[in-house]
Amino acid sequence: MKANKESVVRLIELLNQVIDTPAQFLGDDDLRVAVKSQLKLAEYNNSERGIVSCSLNTLKKLASGVGEGFDGLEALRVESGRALSKPRPKNKPGSRRTLQEHKTKLESIVSSQDVDLQRLNLVISAMAKLCKELVELELLDRKAYYDLEIGRIYNMLGERRLKNE
Repeated sequence: MKANKESVVRLIELLNQVIDTPAQFLGDDDLRVAVKSQLKLAEYNNSERGIVSCSLNTLKKLASGVGEGFDGLEALRVESGRALSKPRPKNKPGSRRTLQEHKTKLESIVSSQDVDLQRLNLVISAMAKLCKELVELELLDRKAYYDLEIGRIYNMLGERRLKNE
């Protein structure tokens, strides 16, 4: 099976689960080794969870189009390693510390989603403008104009480009 974005998304989900409930994963030696380095994380394979190993460059490329990119994946890897290396004291549900941790985590997620939403709004408005121009303008070469404009739109997406793979 070949690595794809779905595999990276499942890896991100796993790392989030490790951070939230590290006690569940203390017995998983392969996972403990995988979170120690970027290369080991790329080589991590778990068929039960749908995670496929790949090269580090492939992982970086696939992660760049998902969530907070490879930097976000790296932060999750480091935090997962910390969570597995030392058991943290259990906070009481509803304690100030627990609530503050949840608040910080949610603020980070919302911030990332706001950036994505702004980028997608720009892309949607550019696509709508392109459609209108393709219909209304008398163009000699519609295909060339489309290629030029769609290239500009892909540049707006940056690294989180949506490609047909």
